Amino acid sequence: MNSLASVKSYSTRIDAEVDRGYLESQNIQAFVTADDEGGMAPFLIQSTKYGVQLMVSKRNFNKAKNLLKAKL
Repeated sequence: MNSLASVKSYSTRIDAEVDRGYLESQNIQAFVTADDEGGMAPFLIQSTKYGVQLMVSKRNFNKAKNLLKAKL
């Protein structure tokens, strides 16, 4: 996969995982990143409003962004 870009930020890993699943159902590979010790310490991201990132390849960035906007 080429370079990654953050397509959206979240305050919880769960919300990011829902959108990751949606993007993958649309054939866009996506990854969730968070500085929360692999989900074992979610309190680490609660102090920041958008500590969880949904990452996609730069090649798929615009398509992913549009799909997420249309989902709302």
